Amino acid sequence: MAGSARFQLVPLLIRLRTAILVGLGTLFTAILATGLRGDWLFIYIQVKRLWHGDATWKSPETDNPSSGVFDDQTNLTDDGSAVRSVGYYMKDVESYLPLSFAGAFLIFYGVGGYLKWYYYIQRRERAADWKCQPDRFLRPVDDRLEFWLGSFNMAIGALSSGILVTYIMNGGETKLYYNIKDYGWVYFLLSVPGFYVYNEASTYYTHRMMHHPIFYRRYHKLHHRFKAPTPWSAAAMHPYEFVIFQFLLEIPIFLVPLHTGNQLYCVIVTFQN
Repeated sequence: MAGSARFQLVPLLIRLRTAILVGLGTLFTAILATGLRGDWLFIYIQVKRLWHGDATWKSPETDNPSSGVFDDQTNLTDDGSAVRSVGYYMKDVESYLPLSFAGAFLIFYGVGGYLKWYYYIQRRERAADWKCQPDRFLRPVDDRLEFWLGSFNMAIGALSSGILVTYIMNGGETKLYYNIKDYGWVYFLLSVPGFYVYNEASTYYTHRMMHHPIFYRRYHKLHHRFKAPTPWSAAAMHPYEFVIFQFLLEIPIFLVPLHTGNQLYCVIVTFQN
């Protein structure tokens, strides 16, 4: 009986080990994706906002001229309302930008480098165990180009994310909201599939557009040079193409009310795809 029990336990442990490894792989992939697009800091502050509430943010509506909050970058109109310059919303940008870059590079090179070493170097001879195209690897010249191109695009993402975070942390207006009661459950439940469809459709049709001969030759062909995916592949594209996808991902927060949980969910799903 004991031997039979042990025999039945072995497959269970194997399945458990596989599930844990798959889960860790998914987690590492999601973390790496936030670095590849440079959006880790934006995701972090949104999660912090959900957790701590408004205390972590500067609110323009509560600023008082006598409180010292206003400076030479803020003026008052005739009706007493505040008119802020770009400089006002870029306060502390010298702190947020280095943080955005440091985190993005740490994730990009740390997590991405580990996955590259663990699979593509240590287990290259056993590629059939983990790779869907076990006989296909990038040429060294393409491998280097993919790495440096991904690094450059990741820096673009870190720059845009750092500026966006600075703007939001200084009370910059967006359509993000953090309490479902603000717009009600009906709106929230409808907006979840609605925003998901927008993300999928905008990505799909933009990709289709990039396969038009004009755009393909000038921009998208570069991405198809890397025929064997690696941890750097997702960001290895023409910088113009990268900026377009980054724009499509971030512009909705300025156009329609979005619960930040919905926005974060779709961003992470987009990264994993």
